[in-house]
Amino acid sequence: MSEKRKRKPDELLMEGIGFDEADLEANRRGELGRRQLARLHWLRRTALTQGQVWGFIASFILFAGLAIFIGGLVAWSGRFLLMGGIGLLVGIILLRDKGWQNLKAAELNQRDVSEAKVRTVEGRISLNIRDAGHFPLAYKIQMEDQQWVVRRETFLAFKNGDPYILYCAPYSKVLLAAEWLREPPLNARLTVDDKAGDEQEIVDEKPKRGRLDAQ
Repeated sequence: MSEKRKRKPDELLMEGIGFDEADLEANRRGELGRRQLARLHWLRRTALTQGQVWGFIASFILFAGLAIFIGGLVAWSGRFLLMGGIGLLVGIILLRDKGWQNLKAAELNQRDVSEAKVRTVEGRISLNIRDAGHFPLAYKIQMEDQQWVVRRETFLAFKNGDPYILYCAPYSKVLLAAEWLREPPLNARLTVDDKAGDEQEIVDEKPKRGRLDAQ
């Protein structure tokens, strides 16, 4: 196996989350960076489109179920009543879980864009992978009572139990950037995870910045 270029923890975070030095500098001032602002705009447009599409589908199913249910009442047909009831239930669930949730997410993203501010959370990271059997794996990072479901690349950029500063959107809670609160020593060595094949730094604990004390 050829030796890979050693990447610093901050580089892994930037690649995994998708921010740069300019974004980070803006976050330290409590503001959104240019790339982060563009990302929130894209998330808003995507959520708005998905909400409208799912809202149309859910409304169609809802009205079709209502028509079938009324027809079942008129004809006193148990089969039509059952089919109409199922249609109504499916329509309501889709309208709530797909249509409304996406439109709500679009609204929250818009509030984040309008205010262009970030929220800072500081503490130790806990990494969890939820294996739901036949469902895709869910990669979650948690800090105190807050958690984020993230991509695998983002998940692998963090070190379990280490202290970080997280920068997130105040309303939508989107994770925008992160800072690791330890500096790697000069003699840090590189290993490759046998399962994932991703680079990791093996480092000694040395405080970087922030209010947490190294344990």
